[in-house]
Amino acid sequence: MTRIARVKYLAIAALIAATTIIVAPKPAYAWTFPTVPNCFGLTPNTESTFYLGWGMRNTWGAPGAIWDGDIIQIVAVGVVKIDRWPWGPQYGPEGSGQYAPPGFPYSELGNTARYQMIWSFGAPSIWETYHQGVCIQHFGQHTYLFAQMNDTNFSDNGGEWEVKIRHYWTGS
Repeated sequence: MTRIARVKYLAIAALIAATTIIVAPKPAYAWTFPTVPNCFGLTPNTESTFYLGWGMRNTWGAPGAIWDGDIIQIVAVGVVKIDRWPWGPQYGPEGSGQYAPPGFPYSELGNTARYQMIWSFGAPSIWETYHQGVCIQHFGQHTYLFAQMNDTNFSDNGGEWEVKIRHYWTGS
């Protein structure tokens, strides 16, 4: 193999490796909280709706509404526009599909997309990323749900997500 051929070969190999790194899909997700397949087939005891809109922060349930062992299912629809320009992007609750880089509020989670809905049980300390319709079981003190958008600037957003919370009472 000539020197020119080797250089071309190495350049092509480097380009393929760089492309693979840049467009690699997000790794399989590992949940912080226990998931429940199909919510055990239960019928929700309550179902209610709240909206994440312009301010992009909201809570659901009074403090103590979610008990130890209860199951919560979050189903959200709608789009939020993330800038003031008419042609700017808009995203559903799953976000942009791109990792949130350093500087985004929850980039340290490592699995959070830009503009994705994130939530926590109670006072935000352990955050979870939104995934459509997954049933999550809460273990711990009576609490509530806190949700917000992973965004660096809420003031230029428009639109809203309609968030349905299905609450299954299994706790004591």
